[in-house]
Amino acid sequence: MHIIFYFLISILFLFSINASASTPAPSDPFAESCNALSPSAEKTAIPPITMGTTNNLRRTTGSLITAKGSPVIIYGKLLDEYCMPISDARIEAWQESTSKVIGSGTTFSNNLGLFTLLGVFPPEASANTLVHIMVYREDFPDFKTAIYLNNPTSTNTPLGIPSLTAHLDTSDTANNLGAPYYITLTLERKVQYRQY
Repeated sequence: MHIIFYFLISILFLFSINASASTPAPSDPFAESCNALSPSAEKTAIPPITMGTTNNLRRTTGSLITAKGSPVIIYGKLLDEYCMPISDARIEAWQESTSKVIGSGTTFSNNLGLFTLLGVFPPEASANTLVHIMVYREDFPDFKTAIYLNNPTSTNTPLGIPSLTAHLDTSDTANNLGAPYYITLTLERKVQYRQY
């Protein structure tokens, strides 16, 4: 009786190994190299006077009116130059299209360095949709940049900001919050020790 029991257990164990081997591993949308530091912008557009208190850039805080266009969700990941996640960073962001601010907001990165922003892709097809981001964290210099939700049509980017284009994940069809965009930002730590 015990032999039959152990035989059945071993068959189930082998079946579970074969089943897991045939299942492809999900692709990591953040599987980008973190060796290169993300370009920082010395000058950015002037931020809104009042920064929103949520991560929703589709509308101003307290307003029920949302911006026109297709909803998008931006998944970001903050890493340092050693590919370690940056947690508890304050991220202030505002979105603009054709130099008009759509909405602004504030969020924080979690223990894995992940953050989320809700945005909108405006109906103007020719517009370069920018999401301006400012990152504040102790032990790191203030970081400012802009993320394009579409590739700029010209080589001259607005404000002279190096192009950081968010990656659109077309395989994520179950997402009902909007088109998912992914971006990894790699920041450099401050030098904490005096060098002689």
